[in-house]
Amino acid sequence: ALAPCVLAGAFLMKVEAGVESSIWSVLSSVCMTAMVVIQSSSMFMAVYLATGVVDKHYDELAKPREEHRQVEELTKREEAYNQAYKQATDWGKLHIFRKILLLSTTAMMLLQGFMFAFFDELCFENFAVNGKISAPLDENGLGNNAWNIVKSPFGYFGIGLFFAASVLHFVIVKDLQCLAKREHASMLQTTGGEKVTPQILGAPLS
Repeated sequence: ALAPCVLAGAFLMKVEAGVESSIWSVLSSVCMTAMVVIQSSSMFMAVYLATGVVDKHYDELAKPREEHRQVEELTKREEAYNQAYKQATDWGKLHIFRKILLLSTTAMMLLQGFMFAFFDELCFENFAVNGKISAPLDENGLGNNAWNIVKSPFGYFGIGLFFAASVLHFVIVKDLQCLAKREHASMLQTTGGEKVTPQILGAPLS
């Protein structure tokens, strides 16, 4: 699938700025279509073969192994924290302020995606991969300024929405982690269990 991608990009470089229909654009589309077909076929074949192996050797694959022991032990130790996180982040128990933050973040992320997908001509200049930054704007260039690709005000508004949603998402994640830690500590005090530092991919959550 790598070759069709490279060829598609190479053919696009041959397309003249402002020319929508040419043999090079057609060849680029053909290569992109071939890439999609190859990638999809590879994915389905991989899933088919993996599923066949699992079905055929399920009993053997389901047996516990020594190399899985540490993962199983870590999963058991973190079970209490996972339960605490689930309880702390239950929608019915969340404060109204946290709900507003979550809904606002989701709405902003969806809105900017909708803007960039369906109103891209209002957000960005018509600049292709084969265009020249030094060319004037009316010749599909950027007037020697890369920032000119963003149109004002809609382009900057969409980028601002994405940035704000990303920052809010980070704040919400950290806040919910703190909630889960407090809930976990409360559960340990009640049950007298062992305190475990929660981890993601082997890295402790700070």
